[in-house]
Amino acid sequence: MHMLTRMRLSDYSIRYPDVRILWAHAGFEYSLQVEALMDNYPNLWADLSFRWEDLLIKHADRFMLGVDTYTPERWDKIQDTLDWYERMFSALPDATAADKIRYKEIRSG
Repeated sequence: MHMLTRMRLSDYSIRYPDVRILWAHAGFEYSLQVEALMDNYPNLWADLSFRWEDLLIKHADRFMLGVDTYTPERWDKIQDTLDWYERMFSALPDATAADKIRYKEIRSG
């Protein structure tokens, strides 16, 4: 993540602690960098763009499902994406983490 973006993230996180900041695709960063930022900023959320098993379990309450539907053709593939998520969830050793990501935290948020 660019240094200027980190400064803005820090500023927004402090100024708006009750606002969830969604980091789309987690910036395509390595999982260790995503983990470090999520550890430091409790209101930083990310969508599930990569398979980061340890990170998904550690911060399951702050990940959410995401689907890019920027073209009409992408809507035809939503079921494929949901099936991919389910395969990923079934591979997690912690079923509770999968449940949190699926829906429980969104409902309680």
